Amino acid sequence: MLKWFLVLLLLPINVLANESIILYNRTQDKVVLSKNTEAVRPIASVTKLMTAMVILDGSQQLDEKVKLQNKVKSNLPTKEYTRAELLNAMLVRSDNAAAETLASSYAGGREAFITAMNQKARSIGMYNTSFDDASGLSRNNTSTAEDVSRMLIESFGYAIIRDISVKKQIIVDGNKNKGISLSNTNTPILSLFDNIEVSKTGYTTPAGFCLGMVVQKGADLFSVVILGSNNKQSRHNLAKNLLANHLEQ
Repeated sequence: MLKWFLVLLLLPINVLANESIILYNRTQDKVVLSKNTEAVRPIASVTKLMTAMVILDGSQQLDEKVKLQNKVKSNLPTKEYTRAELLNAMLVRSDNAAAETLASSYAGGREAFITAMNQKARSIGMYNTSFDDASGLSRNNTSTAEDVSRMLIESFGYAIIRDISVKKQIIVDGNKNKGISLSNTNTPILSLFDNIEVSKTGYTTPAGFCLGMVVQKGADLFSVVILGSNNKQSRHNLAKNLLANHLEQ
């Protein structure tokens, strides 16, 4: 108990008030640090890791072009993109229209896609999770820090997700072949640490500021989950603290 107390003392007090936090050593099957891990809450765009996995599980043709569904806000102009381009925009810049387009172009359509997301969640032990859309905009996309940790570890098994999600910047073709530069929503942390294998941020008003990462430290693999930070700076400070000071606890 004293060890846990001392570990928590190292964290800034102002970021311990509301968050759900877990730092889990997958290699040793050991929880290093946790708080509010069973609280069910919205997870915002961290959802998109599940969206990516379902697309890849469904053997969708990544080089096939589909027209962007512009029913939600997007960083991309309305035109046709390959699924690979949409995956990049979704995982790097957290583009919502890219996520919804991938869901709509799924075999069986959007409804079948959402069903597949929830089936995938059950199959990997995410029993306290429910998905209502592919982007994370819905407040009904809910989970726990424990379940998100399971999702992160599962996503690590996909080479494409590992490759895309940690890119600091990508260029996507826009109208008239004009390149559109998209920077990663987690660039500040990715710029500080070079051992992050999977990364996804999220934010909505109901969810607060969220972050999920898989980090390699020596021979050990860790999942890092932060749900419900009050602001972006608090999320950044907490993530930096966890990666810099607690991976070896």
